[in-house]
Amino acid sequence: MPASRPVQTASAGFTLLEAMVALLILAIGFMGVGTMLNTAFQNDRYNNRMRSAQLSAQSKIEDIKSRGIAHYPSSGSEEDKGLTREWKIEPDELSGTGKITVTIRWGTHEMNQVSYLK
Repeated sequence: MPASRPVQTASAGFTLLEAMVALLILAIGFMGVGTMLNTAFQNDRYNNRMRSAQLSAQSKIEDIKSRGIAHYPSSGSEEDKGLTREWKIEPDELSGTGKITVTIRWGTHEMNQVSYLK
């Protein structure tokens, strides 16, 4: 009687190729998460700068309104916390109203805020 050979069954582990494919998929996923986090941090920095610009513009408008436009030149510029803040006052003598425009610049960005005097 011939000797019987043991029947080989499928192995229960992973092959090296399967493990490498799994690592490749994980690496691609981590790169996507890294890119997403980098974009989120850039947007956060930009939004913080925009908020600072908005507060700086509003502060200048409130200062001009509280002191009165007679105490300010019709236009000017100043540095504030790394921002360039420019203002322009356009009074309307006939109606007694006017317009204040404050422009904030930083880097390559610019933001304008306009307020009307009553």
